[in-house]
Amino acid sequence: MPKVHEFPAISSLHPETQLYTQRRSNSETPTNYRFSVEELAAYFFAQFNMVQVMGAYSSDSDASSNGIAIGEIYEVTMDNVYGLPEGTLKTRRE
Repeated sequence: MPKVHEFPAISSLHPETQLYTQRRSNSETPTNYRFSVEELAAYFFAQFNMVQVMGAYSSDSDASSNGIAIGEIYEVTMDNVYGLPEGTLKTRRE
């Protein structure tokens, strides 16, 4: 069986790509576990209060026209209707 450092490099990731570990925490006895990139991302979002930015739009109306749901977060563009600095994160309200 090859050692982990001998595994070939992966050229791209997919949400279903599997990762493996032997520890969930230092206090547990080592055993084999697997998880996906998608599960890891969900953990990071929940654990570290991360948000997903859905794109850049000039207004809630523009965001809505492009499929951004109420409550989702987007960046405002330079020509935004709110007078906010470009790149400011905004939650779609209407």
